[in-house]
Amino acid sequence: MKRLLSVILALCLTLSCAVTAFAAPADACACGKYPVIVVSGVGAQPFMLDAGTENEQICFPPTVDVSSILRTAACGLFRTVTTRSFRAFAEAVAQIAMDILGVIACDENGNSLYNVTPVLFDSSMDAYNSAIYEDAEDAEFSILRTAVHSVGADHTYYYNYDWRLDPMANAEDLNAFIDNVLAETGHSKVRLIAASMGGVQTTAYLGKYGHDKVDTIVFMSSAFYGLLFVTNVFTGELILDQNAFFSWLQTIETGKPKLDTALYKVFGFCAKTVLLKPVFTLLNKIAVPLNEVAVSSVMKQVFGTMPGMWSFVRDERYEEAKKTLCADAPESFIAMIDTYHYDIQCKKEEILRAAKADGVKICVLSHYNNGNVPITSSAMAHGDSLIETACTSGGATVADFGSTLPAGYVQHGCTAHNHLSADGIIDASTCLFPDSTWFVKNMDHVGCRKDSAYSQFLAWILAQDEQPTVFDDARYPQFMQTDRITQMDLQPVQ
Repeated sequence: MKRLLSVILALCLTLSCAVTAFAAPADACACGKYPVIVVSGVGAQPFMLDAGTENEQICFPPTVDVSSILRTAACGLFRTVTTRSFRAFAEAVAQIAMDILGVIACDENGNSLYNVTPVLFDSSMDAYNSAIYEDAEDAEFSILRTAVHSVGADHTYYYNYDWRLDPMANAEDLNAFIDNVLAETGHSKVRLIAASMGGVQTTAYLGKYGHDKVDTIVFMSSAFYGLLFVTNVFTGELILDQNAFFSWLQTIETGKPKLDTALYKVFGFCAKTVLLKPVFTLLNKIAVPLNEVAVSSVMKQVFGTMPGMWSFVRDERYEEAKKTLCADAPESFIAMIDTYHYDIQCKKEEILRAAKADGVKICVLSHYNNGNVPITSSAMAHGDSLIETACTSGGATVADFGSTLPAGYVQHGCTAHNHLSADGIIDASTCLFPDSTWFVKNMDHVGCRKDSAYSQFLAWILAQDEQPTVFDDARYPQFMQTDRITQMDLQPVQ
């Protein structure tokens, strides 16, 4: 009898295996819409200190104690006056920065120095209160809202991570995240929207795991080509340029046209007048000790300890930056940041071209006509208020802020189509993918307002079964512009 039962059980097991082998997977989805994963950028979600304990608190974005800052600054100014040394004030500024940012520093091995962890979203948007994306007015959760309305909440995911850490380690997490999404949705591929630093993480993932699981990548205000600003700061550069400072102020709008017009006239005068040159000469004298102190303390102890921040340093000054900030770093840390830099950043074009050649749809969304923080030599570069346009576009040739390309300029790259902007600012022919790179004038960094024409543009991209190009739809030419304040419309650049 036992033998008979054994035979029956064996037959049942064999038959069940056969049925499983020939049947379609139980979780296969026939909706025809690939799941969308928004890969986040820096600071999109808060960091928690001592999460899960009675001492749990948000440590980033930091809570700023204004009275403490004023006291420290006042002491620094007093010491500067009494010692006749700007270094005293520089040390006070550095102390303020360390008090605010020190909690998110990493140790010499690139791991979090304190018990600091990010708030994560490890399920589809269907698992969360819809208010977090439906009520979002801008940025990444508004992007999530667009994706939810395009493919459904159960097919929309948000991959955020500890952006301080090694992008190659985060690539492992992203790979596991993608596998989980595919298992949950029953699809074979995903679509990625790489926002800001999400471009770094996405490129690291592609370089480490390939692109077989990816159908589409949208690089939005992406840092996949590094940042000129971070590169300059990591090499110890601090320059206050008069023209750059007031040009930057001219991109800030109050929403009151008459006041803006008056302010722009004042800022325009200030940018050129020789009356202010002594002021900026003095400020740059102060900047010398400030730069020395900032590099030796804040940069080395906070940002220089973060492997993730090193992913922003461009190749042309990478080794110089290492000499500035990593003279005492252990070899293991150097090897870690070198791996991303030389295996991913320096090979990004090869990695992305291979993906596109194999059928991955790649779209690049770059913004311009916003000034950058005016404290380095890259301050006059067009950008989206955070990353330079030349970087977010994958290599466009861009005139300096407030200028245009030279008269009679001829595009330097792809000649099959015209890739020059009508305002004379951008030559998109030198981009990595000139036919699938769009530029939006006046749009902020990762700007995607709720119910805006831009969100409709993003939804259009997500709906395409073939590689979208700048020639496919008259509503979405290569160069568009929006109103700087509302950012709700899209019009061709004039």
